[in-house]
Amino acid sequence: MKLSIARGLILLLVALTLSACASRGANSEAQTSAERYVEIGFRHLQFDNAAQARIAFREAMSFHPQSPSAHLGLALVYQREGEPELAEDYFKRSMRLSSDTQNRHLYAQFLFRQNRIEEARKELLVVVADTDFFDRAVAFEDLAIVSLFLDDKVNAKTYFDRAITLNKMLPMPYWHMANLHLNDGNPRRAMAYFDGFQRLVSSDLVTHTEESLILGVRVNEAMQRQEAYADLLEQLKERFPNSNYLRNN
Repeated sequence: MKLSIARGLILLLVALTLSACASRGANSEAQTSAERYVEIGFRHLQFDNAAQARIAFREAMSFHPQSPSAHLGLALVYQREGEPELAEDYFKRSMRLSSDTQNRHLYAQFLFRQNRIEEARKELLVVVADTDFFDRAVAFEDLAIVSLFLDDKVNAKTYFDRAITLNKMLPMPYWHMANLHLNDGNPRRAMAYFDGFQRLVSSDLVTHTEESLILGVRVNEAMQRQEAYADLLEQLKERFPNSNYLRNN
């Protein structure tokens, strides 16, 4: 179970968002150069090239020492490189330099990865309070996962539902809600959420994993939907023949 920072385009979105915010300020030649190096840095991070990203962010800071996006970029570089103290320092600098909610969202995800769960929860509550935040649905998803780690299933369900309301294309809230309701002995509600996940699969927006196929098998078995149960079980056997579920059932 992990937060959604793994989504492939998140870094590019950060770069574009912060560059757009910066462009509203002084439009000097130095500012323009800094923004260009920031964008280069985030592109390097997209391809896991932390060393080149660091160089680009440092270049950006040579043109604009108070660039919040360059500081954020360095925070992400040090996070990738397993330097949590340096990463936290640059996250906090970026937040002092800019009130952009994305900075705080990424900092909350950093805290979660450091197993500082309660601190992550507090930061995410601030993030989701920003009704204009472009990634608010994902922040609610993250907050729900943090709630699960705190064994707070009631709030987790509330936050997953908020994520679905804001963005019906997010697959994981459906998966988690189906799993939670099935484990609570409510297969009918679990089925409704799994059907939502299955619609995204049918639309080629997400691909079944071993875990989602197992969940589908369990839900359809509980609901006695034999055709769907058999289909998902066959997919599980074909794609994951060594699954522990198959060995134990």
